[in-house]
Amino acid sequence: MNSQTNSLGSTQVQRGLNLVLREGLATQSMIILTSGAFLIAFALELGATPLQIGIISSIPLYSNVLQILSIELVRRWRSRKRVVVIGTLVGRSAYAGIALLPLLPNGDTRLYLMMVALAVQHGMGAVSNGSWSSWMRDLIPDKQRGRFLSHRLVYTQIISIALSLGVAFLLDRLNVYYPGQDLTIYAALFMIGSLAGIVGSFLLAKTPEPIQKDTPQPLLSLLLLPFQHTNFRQLMAYMASWNFAVNIASPFLTVYLLQTVGLSMTYVIGLTTLSQLGNIAFFRFWGYYADRFSNKTILRVSAPLYLFALLGTVYATLPEVHTFTLVWLVILFLLAGVGTAGTGLASSSIGLALAPRENSVAYLSVLSLINALASGTAPILAGLLASYTQNWNWTLSIPMSDSIITLISLRHWDFLFVLSFLLGLYALYRLRLVREPGGVQGRFLVKVVIANMRQEQKLRQHKPWILTVPISVYAVVAKPQKNKKAKAVS
Repeated sequence: MNSQTNSLGSTQVQRGLNLVLREGLATQSMIILTSGAFLIAFALELGATPLQIGIISSIPLYSNVLQILSIELVRRWRSRKRVVVIGTLVGRSAYAGIALLPLLPNGDTRLYLMMVALAVQHGMGAVSNGSWSSWMRDLIPDKQRGRFLSHRLVYTQIISIALSLGVAFLLDRLNVYYPGQDLTIYAALFMIGSLAGIVGSFLLAKTPEPIQKDTPQPLLSLLLLPFQHTNFRQLMAYMASWNFAVNIASPFLTVYLLQTVGLSMTYVIGLTTLSQLGNIAFFRFWGYYADRFSNKTILRVSAPLYLFALLGTVYATLPEVHTFTLVWLVILFLLAGVGTAGTGLASSSIGLALAPRENSVAYLSVLSLINALASGTAPILAGLLASYTQNWNWTLSIPMSDSIITLISLRHWDFLFVLSFLLGLYALYRLRLVREPGGVQGRFLVKVVIANMRQEQKLRQHKPWILTVPISVYAVVAKPQKNKKAKAVS
């Protein structure tokens, strides 16, 4: 586990990448089975109160503070792989402990033990994350990083959709044939999830680790390094402002759809699945252009897409639910899926790209810590703000001779969406201050894509335009490398 290789050959690198891809599938399976709706449903079956649900939901956020320990452990052990493998093994085994909770007598003790187990899992996960990011930063070749990460994300999203829908269907059927056995069913999910996570840890144990290039320094000095690096400090400011802006609104989107729009959970899950499909369709596209240009270029295009999709949500009720509400939401969720595919991929990659090889664990751990604090603070403040906007109503209309045309109508949650959009624009301003080699203006990328589409259309000019347009779009999105010689005309 402690073996490190100073210079990995191409065969070793490819073997490592294959192992990391398989580990991602195992880890994603664990996440699906042990978090989100399944975790909350398990806690409710154990008798959790709303306050206890809130505490359970906050554990992942506050556990991220422990990322600082990753820096010290790597400094002492001189092996990121050792930190990751031990941390993930201990953390993922905690899910097996949660699976055994139904065997204990009824009472709050089971819930308290669940909270302890979740704290162990997420705490050890936080310790592992910083070391994992630094490890991957050295393992994945710079010219392949965007494409590999997008490839990995495509597969993890596919297994997320398939597993989520499959398990949800299975739970419905099991409840029909075995009523009253919900605790046993959820316990089985957590045991399977724990085993899947442990398989992922063993795959990581087989993955080669390039030797880390750094200079031993005291912990405090390491923590201060990212703040002394001008460009990385600008990156941290952008990431903090972006995550704060996004999390002002995104945690409340489900509540908005259920309460304000009045959709059933089936429709909400369907819209979420559409967004994930948008992710899958565009991961390869964004990954290719991230490698060709830069992550910053991808963020300049994908981030505005997500922001406008978020702002467009206020028109789902103008001022009430209308005939085109569902169609409009389908369009917005697909657009948001395309945007988040780019922002998620580029946000992960840009930190890896800009963190210096020396002491990269410290840089990436501090970046993750700042992101977690920003992401966690935003929904708390937004929740407080939402309590004041319950009765707010603001409408901008144009009176006509025989009617009134409503341009925009804001109520309750709508104010959070508008605030998130405005804060997102500020985050994009912060992005301008980040320097990354190979970066070009976002509009240049748009021109390249349009030029590629025209090139594809010329190849099919003998066919009707109603066929050439969608085929050209598919070719550009699904196989962008085929058009790498196309140039945009300024």
